[in-house]
Amino acid sequence: MTTPVTKTGPEPSDTGTPSDLRRKLVRSNRRRQYTALALLAPALVLMTFAFVLPIGGLLINAVQAPVFVDTAPQLAAALRAWDGKAMPNEDTHRLLVEEFGRTYQDKTLARASTRVNYERSGMRSLIMKTGRRAKRLEAPYRKALQKISPDWGELTTWHALKAASSPLTDRFVLQAVDLKRDFDAGISQVDPRKRVYV
Repeated sequence: MTTPVTKTGPEPSDTGTPSDLRRKLVRSNRRRQYTALALLAPALVLMTFAFVLPIGGLLINAVQAPVFVDTAPQLAAALRAWDGKAMPNEDTHRLLVEEFGRTYQDKTLARASTRVNYERSGMRSLIMKTGRRAKRLEAPYRKALQKISPDWGELTTWHALKAASSPLTDRFVLQAVDLKRDFDAGISQVDPRKRVYV
């Protein structure tokens, strides 16, 4: 009788080929990455809403000031086209009277005048007084405005309006570091008595 031969070699491995191992390793790593991302997601959402969005809003508000443009769009356009070297023409004075009169009636002039007051102190009261009397003014508007206040005959008054006639401004950023923009001289330091950082 023949005795069966028993093979004593290594048993076949059930771990698969090297390519199968790589695929399993990739899937395992991907699961770990997804798990880590899922754990980080709440913190990322919190940081976005608590820090990124508020800081972004502050940065936008630091350079965006469209209130005067939105309130008196035709006057703002005329002031942007004006070179600022001589007094504006009669048509610009007419636009000022018309738009200040209209916006005084619809209660939107106050916010616009506050924006201009950042450029030159005293402008808010001047603009509100002008808006209140605008409906009674008649051409020539240059003389009519100067009868309300001699300030309307000064270039610096119109420079303040021109500075507010753009929807973007660097005033607030400059002011934060004790600087200011002059119409002719460019950027300079503010008066020592008004400086925060001496």
